[in-house]
Amino acid sequence: METKNKSHVLCISCDTAYPLNAKNIIIHETILLPTQKGKLIRFTCSKCKGETTSMVLSENDIKNSDSPILRNIRTKQ
Repeated sequence: METKNKSHVLCISCDTAYPLNAKNIIIHETILLPTQKGKLIRFTCSKCKGETTSMVLSENDIKNSDSPILRNIRTKQ
């Protein structure tokens, strides 16, 4: 069974996950998080014409509604 761990970003406006190399997003900026547990991508989505910032997530994290930040919050609680 293949593990799905490709990096994706989420467009908040059209509620769609896109791989980082998708043709319908234009990446403007990559910001490394100070915790070294991920990065933020600021991009424009050509589908909805909106600009948004998303944490880079794996396909499995998206399907499981999980992220490194959520895991860190749960651990601290």
